[in-house]
Amino acid sequence: MTQKTIMCLLLAAVSSLVSCAPMTIAHFDKDNAEKLSQQQLQELLSENVVELAAADFDATLRFSADNRVAGKSRTGGEDKGKWKATDNDLLCMKFKKWYFGDEKCYQVFRTEQTKLVFFTPDGVRYYSGTMPALPGPANIDDFPPQEADLSESAPDRGQEVAGEHFTDSMADKMVRLARNCPGCKLSGVDLRGANLIGANLRGADLSFADLSRANLRRADLSGANLSGAKLLTTNLPGADLSGCNVTNADLRGANLTRAVVHDADFKGADLTGALLNSIQGTIE
Repeated sequence: MTQKTIMCLLLAAVSSLVSCAPMTIAHFDKDNAEKLSQQQLQELLSENVVELAAADFDATLRFSADNRVAGKSRTGGEDKGKWKATDNDLLCMKFKKWYFGDEKCYQVFRTEQTKLVFFTPDGVRYYSGTMPALPGPANIDDFPPQEADLSESAPDRGQEVAGEHFTDSMADKMVRLARNCPGCKLSGVDLRGANLIGANLRGADLSFADLSRANLRRADLSGANLSGAKLLTTNLPGADLSGCNVTNADLRGANLTRAVVHDADFKGADLTGALLNSIQGTIE
């Protein structure tokens, strides 16, 4: 194999890896998309259906004209809540159970007549959406009951108690949620040994959570709250901890090789035996 051929193969491999990186609004082709305004969101979604798709969650949402919303995931989980289009052109939804009942807001772009793309307010791509052809408006009476079961991305708020241990099924659901949950309230959750490589937990509240032995390689934890968290032998090489609150956290034996720690607060944290090779920033 010639040197030129080897270089071509390496360039192809690098290009493939880059294409798999999470899309942000800065890299989105806005020239061929329309950002929807408050009025457009209200008119488009009222009495309509949107099928959402993401790496960790697929669901069909029905929107009523009186700002009720109901959803059913591909695995059969169901929930109901409220939606609104805000003055600053965001679509906000708040379910009873999904995402701990937290309100989630998105910038919404239309790329085709029935195709939508959802970004978080800080510009991270979150969902793709499709509006299927319907014989008529979405029927609010077809919405699932309020007491329906949880979906894989809908942990019960009752599970938010510090130190709570989940069943195997709920633990799997929590891991799937945590892989893409910027800004979520996950205080006290049990994520021991979870595979969270490249997870998006930017700005999440993980105070007093147990992340011992979890694999958070290259995870985005920037601005997250990890105060009092357990990170015993947690794998964090290349993770972004910039601006993170890590006060009084237990990081004994953790691997922080090449982690980004600019402006992170480690006061009172136990770093006994932690690997701190080539970290970016300083730990005071």
